[in-house]
Amino acid sequence: MARPLRIEYPGAYQVQFTPEAPGAASALALNRVNEYGGLHFATRDTSGDTIEVGETATKWSLKMTRPGGGNLQEDPVKKVVEVEDLLLVLGYEWE
Repeated sequence: MARPLRIEYPGAYQVQFTPEAPGAASALALNRVNEYGGLHFATRDTSGDTIEVGETATKWSLKMTRPGGGNLQEDPVKKVVEVEDLLLVLGYEWE
């Protein structure tokens, strides 16, 4: 999974999946990466993880916290929330 973000502040943001995703820890630290023009990015190797497809779908929610903790804030001058864009990329193989 890969997540590039356009974010106001350079510190690491935290993202928590609920319910927890299978496999490795569900919390990710999103760090600014100069290679991606300063976008925040995290990746997780999900090879070996499995999600069983059943009759009912699982709905995941994401909670993002700002560097140092706490809820995302609105910029008082620009009147926009500090995280402007979020892109979530999921890769899968069907067997």
